[in-house]
Amino acid sequence: MKRAEQREWLVKITYEVLSNQCEIEDIPQRLENYGLPRDNTYLNQSLLSLQEHRGEINQRIEDRLVGWTLDRLSLVDRAILQVATNEILFMKDIPYAVTINECVDIAKRFSDDQAYRFINGVLSGIVSQQ
Repeated sequence: MKRAEQREWLVKITYEVLSNQCEIEDIPQRLENYGLPRDNTYLNQSLLSLQEHRGEINQRIEDRLVGWTLDRLSLVDRAILQVATNEILFMKDIPYAVTINECVDIAKRFSDDQAYRFINGVLSGIVSQQ
């Protein structure tokens, strides 16, 4: 499975956690239910990192929101931003441009018509602070 597909699954699973459709401890079973291997290194490392660093990830996103709060964002936009911010901050082997481009593409498919621009701006701001 390509990294872009894995990232999309990661956004979907993060969305499920944010919307209380599943708990963190249920994620391995969820992966299996979706036909994804439990031993997928990228997904497992990302999910662990998201869990461990959620506070810092959310704070970095909040710092880049002008006139908004994280709670006002749609859950899908929040999930996309959390996944991308986690990669930017904690997965140094992935180029920032790849993370941003693929998450903008995910926003184009799963969020409203203008969300991708907003997400691009927030993520670009986070990268500029690196």
